[in-house]
Amino acid sequence: YGYPIKPGQFVKAKGAEVEVGDVLVEGGQVIDAHCIGALSSLGFSEISVFQKPKVAIIPLGSELVETSHTPKMGQIRNSNRYTLSALAQKAGAEVIPFDIIPDDRGAIAETILRATELADIVVTSGGSAGGDFDFIDYVIKDLGELLYTDVLMNPAKTQGFGIVKG
Repeated sequence: YGYPIKPGQFVKAKGAEVEVGDVLVEGGQVIDAHCIGALSSLGFSEISVFQKPKVAIIPLGSELVETSHTPKMGQIRNSNRYTLSALAQKAGAEVIPFDIIPDDRGAIAETILRATELADIVVTSGGSAGGDFDFIDYVIKDLGELLYTDVLMNPAKTQGFGIVKG
């Protein structure tokens, strides 16, 4: 190597990598290659982890059109699905996007039930303002338990939370 090497110069003493009480992996931390290397070097061949939550995003409303379409009178682009999906992904979730569901109570109920089979959390957007074609509150009551329907916030006061199939 061109320079003298002293005995033990490139050898770590047993237990020198970490000390008792050191935290190698924080709760909630994403397990990456560095974590796996550190844990396996300490003899951990298995650890308990949580799977990424699966979040279904369901846009509701016959007035919605896809972002690639030009809205006609009385229509709006479906931007909430993309915003909510990006926020869920940023929070670490796996997103299951759904197509626009029209203002049809049966179609909404069917979609909610399908979403509960695929996802841990179901987020709907629209259909809660209390209008003649806003059915989400009724559907959640029919399928499970509607816990609340309004928050003290403007705009977006009409928000709800419920439990369907656990």
